[in-house]
Amino acid sequence: MLKLKKIKFFRLLRPLNYQFETSFTVREYISHVIGVFWWKDIQDKEIISYGESTTHSEPFYNEEFDLTVLAYLNRISPKLLQIEKFESPEDLLM
Repeated sequence: MLKLKKIKFFRLLRPLNYQFETSFTVREYISHVIGVFWWKDIQDKEIISYGESTTHSEPFYNEEFDLTVLAYLNRISPKLLQIEKFESPEDLLM
């Protein structure tokens, strides 16, 4: 059984070794949205987990990009923090 105590999100821009060029843009970096999650287990031990989304910094190849990912995460984070205990992945279904 786990209780989610805290969530933080970061946006990380990582330079590419070589530019990625298409007919309409040049990419010099790749963007990552990193999530850090702090949990407490049944013995009150702290557990830290991480998640990552490798989206683009703006709409590019698909409709998802950093700001849409961050907007979604910021919207569901308060709901996740209200859940009393996580026993299985089904607990995430809202």
